[in-house]
Amino acid sequence: MSVQKSSSRKRGVAALSGTQMRRRSWVPALRAPRSGRDDDKGWRWCVGLAGLVLATTAQAAEPTAILIKPAAVWTATEDAPHPGWVVLVEGKRIKAVGPAASIAAPSGARTIDLPGATLTPGLMDLHSHVLLHPYNETSWDDQVLHEPLAYRVLAAGNHARATLMAGFTTLRDLGTEGADYADVGIKRAINEGVIPGPRLFVATRAIVATGAY
Repeated sequence: MSVQKSSSRKRGVAALSGTQMRRRSWVPALRAPRSGRDDDKGWRWCVGLAGLVLATTAQAAEPTAILIKPAAVWTATEDAPHPGWVVLVEGKRIKAVGPAASIAAPSGARTIDLPGATLTPGLMDLHSHVLLHPYNETSWDDQVLHEPLAYRVLAAGNHARATLMAGFTTLRDLGTEGADYADVGIKRAINEGVIPGPRLFVATRAIVATGAY
């Protein structure tokens, strides 16, 4: 499966295998009708529902139960999505996935209705650089040598948010490209709910062979 990305890595397309998608975080792919027609020949777009769920639960003093009710759920373990399935989230974990009749939400659970939507597992990008932006905007040399560190960090926060909203819930970020340990701070800000973003696995300063980069 290929998903177009716009801001947080050198290559514009992330190819993910079915195995990589079998993670317990979810984002919906919504089908909207074309030209006002109520049929299934529309265009598809992804929304980072996982970010909404994580942000909601992070702000709550106690774990909050959320029942997500899309038109269908695709688990990445079968070829076809499952109509009538729901996803129950408690705290920051997926508690249950299955037919609506088989899942009982606890008292006081919040319900999110997504009519016409298909909920899918969150995607992973295994080679990203949130502290860079596309080279057709600014060359690598100019970004690394001339952009102020504070500017790059603030831009990286925006990249993290855009990446999450594109459906990516986990990034393996492979080096800060001259920004020292800024990725550690960005990861902390995401974990503490200061900024929205995917889970980050960071590498800090890259180690390369002399003359090989």
